[in-house]
Amino acid sequence: MNDEFTKAYLQDKGALNGCWINEQKVDANGKKRLQHNDVLRFGKSQIKYKFVDVRQEKLEKEASDSDGDQQVDRRRAFDMEAA
Repeated sequence: MNDEFTKAYLQDKGALNGCWINEQKVDANGKKRLQHNDVLRFGKSQIKYKFVDVRQEKLEKEASDSDGDQQVDRRRAFDMEAA
């Protein structure tokens, strides 16, 4: 897969006050790759960039969902034995 689709970048397209990453100015018309927890600044505004791996989130959700299914299945088995 192309890096353009798997990595995030900040590109300054001539911002009046410039763009900054972790208090380092991005060159005019320059492009810098973003890293997890980078602090972006545009004039007086700041944003913290956080990388979220969607695949990891999906695996964690599937694991928690399957744990819930197993708990329900065990409870049903217990209910059937008690009856």
